[in-house]
Amino acid sequence: MEILKSVAYLAEVVAAAAIVVAVLSYALSRKQLNFDVITSCTTRWQQIMPAMIRPKDDRSSDVEERYVDLCNEELFYFKEGVPARLGWPLG
Repeated sequence: MEILKSVAYLAEVVAAAAIVVAVLSYALSRKQLNFDVITSCTTRWQQIMPAMIRPKDDRSSDVEERYVDLCNEELFYFKEGVPARLGWPLG
């Protein structure tokens, strides 16, 4: 009977540890996703910026469309608080 109680207790401990590991893994993966989003936006900005500093007559409308899309995407992320969850101040 004692062995059965010990096995049941051990199973509870293992289950609790598995839940803790799952929660920590989720939090870490969420932070990584948020970081990847910000990195992607920064990379896209660096690709668009050289074309944006040219005079308006010399740049294509595609560059302006990509810039507006990037701004809209970044606005969405800021409204959702992605930078704040990464520990970055919002202004």
